[in-house]
Amino acid sequence: MHGCEQARELMQERLDGLLRSAQGTALDEHVSTCVPCRSEMARWSALASSLDAMPEATMPAGFTRSVMADLPEMLPAAEGAGHVLRWGVIVAALLSGFIAAVALLVNEGGPEAARQTLQPLGASLQLGGIMLAQAAAGLALGVAAMSEAAASMSTGMRAVLVVVFALLNAGLLAMFTKLRPREARR
Repeated sequence: MHGCEQARELMQERLDGLLRSAQGTALDEHVSTCVPCRSEMARWSALASSLDAMPEATMPAGFTRSVMADLPEMLPAAEGAGHVLRWGVIVAALLSGFIAAVALLVNEGGPEAARQTLQPLGASLQLGGIMLAQAAAGLALGVAAMSEAAASMSTGMRAVLVVVFALLNAGLLAMFTKLRPREARR
C-alpha cells in the first residue's frame, strides 16, 4: 500500500467484497496504523450498514405498465422548432443547475472540496467515453468481419443474409414507430 489515496480507492471495493486477499491485507495494515483512513473506513462501513438495513422499495401494482403507457406523451415533440427549443431549454436548465451546484460547492466547501467531489465525476465521464469508443471500434470490426464473411458466401447464403437483415430492420422500424409520440405519427 502506497498511502492514504490508494487506501481510499480500495475501501469501496472492500465493502463490495471485490478485493483480492493481498490487497485486503495491505488495506487492513494501512487502516490499522492510519487514524484518518480508519475513521473514513468506519464512515463507509456505517453507511453501507445503513443502506443494507433499509427496507426494499416496493412499487404499486401496475406501476411499470402505467409509466410505459404514458411514456409517449411525456416525450417532447420529435420534430420542428418546438423540439429543438424544448431540448435546448432542458440542456440549458441542466447545465445551469450543474454550474450553480459547483459554485455553491466551491463557496461552501472550498476548492479542495470541489476537486474531491468532481474528480470521480470526471473519471466516470472519461471511462464512459473510453467504453463508448471501444464499443464503436468493436462494432466497426464486427461490420468489417461480416462484410468479409458475406463476400465469401454463396449467392443463396447472401440472399438469406439480406432477408434476415431486412426483417431485423423492419422490426426495429416497427418498434421505433410504436415508441414515437402519437402526435408525431399523424
